[in-house]
Amino acid sequence: MTYQIGIDSGGTHIVATAWDDSGNQLAQTTAGPGNILLDGPGTMRNLQRVIKHLAADLSDQHCTQILAGIAGVATTGNGASVAAQLEKDLGIPTAVINDAELALLNGLEGADGTLVIAGTGSITYGRQNGQFLRVGGWGQLLGDTGSAYQIFALAMKKKRWRPMTAARAVP
Repeated sequence: MTYQIGIDSGGTHIVATAWDDSGNQLAQTTAGPGNILLDGPGTMRNLQRVIKHLAADLSDQHCTQILAGIAGVATTGNGASVAAQLEKDLGIPTAVINDAELALLNGLEGADGTLVIAGTGSITYGRQNGQFLRVGGWGQLLGDTGSAYQIFALAMKKKRWRPMTAARAVP
């Protein structure tokens, strides 16, 4: 029996899931951070850790391919080399895309649409007629418009933020 691995490699953690040919989940595992821009060596170690863990869990089966959506890979531009390194180390055909593209494709099941992520970081990613469009998602150093990081930084610079001194009861 064969399976495939899908990996969501984000800034806080990595989630890797093995799926059979019918789309049934076989196993899942997690590891630490997976932003290739912020920690390339650590991300590679964590990616290899989750893949090896799933392979051990499913040792009686054969992994035919891996798709990894990795935070920071669009900024670093090293998706092809990351895929090549994983293939070399693990012997499994691997494709690497950015994590926002993975979320868009998964959430829309391949249809056209838009994904907006506004958390610690932010990105807007869309697909129309097979063409992808990206706005933001470059991290706090290059610009992360609309992110919680940027909103807090602006508030601190404008001194509009004040620490709470005491709780107030709301009538």
